[in-house]
Amino acid sequence: MRSCTKKVSHLQTSSKLKPVPCELLLNLFPFGMLINPAMEIIGVGERLMQVWGEKSSILGHPVTESFRMRRPKGISFTWKNLFYLRSVMFSLEFLCGGMGSNSAEGSKTPETEHVADKKTTEMHVDQLAVSASNTIGRPISPYQLRRESNHGLRNILLKGQMRYIEDINAIMFLCSPV
Repeated sequence: MRSCTKKVSHLQTSSKLKPVPCELLLNLFPFGMLINPAMEIIGVGERLMQVWGEKSSILGHPVTESFRMRRPKGISFTWKNLFYLRSVMFSLEFLCGGMGSNSAEGSKTPETEHVADKKTTEMHVDQLAVSASNTIGRPISPYQLRRESNHGLRNILLKGQMRYIEDINAIMFLCSPV
C-alpha cells in the first residue's frame, strides 16, 4: 500500500515578500503597460515603445486610441471593467498603423484627422485594387485580404492579465505577444 503523506509548504506564511518595483515588471514584460484611472498610458515596456516608434511618446495617450480590446468580448474598454475583471485573461490588439505616425505631427484637429483618415482609406483602396487586379476577373477571396498578407495592416495581439497596483492607483497589463 502506498502511504499518504502530507505535503509541506516551503514558504512561511508569516513572512512578507518585498515589493516589486514597476520598472522591474516592465523589464520582465517588455510589451506590458501601466494604465491610470483616466485610461491614459503612464508606463510601457521597452518593446512596446520600440513598436510605437521614436517620433513621439506613447505616454499620456489614451489607451483606447492605440489599443482595441478583443477579449473578453461584449464589454466596454473602461477602467471599471479592467478593475473588476482582473482575474480574466485579456486580449488587446495594438493598432500599429494608427497613432504612432499621426500623433507626431502635432496636435490633432478635426481637419487633420479627416485628412489622415482619407489617406489611410486611399491606401487601403489602392491595396484592394492591386489585389483585385491579380485575380484576373475572379472574385476576391477573403483569404487574400488577411491581415498577415498586408504588411501595412499588421497589428500586434497582446494576451495577458490586468493587475491592480494600489500604491500608484494604476493597472498594469502584464502580457506577451501572441
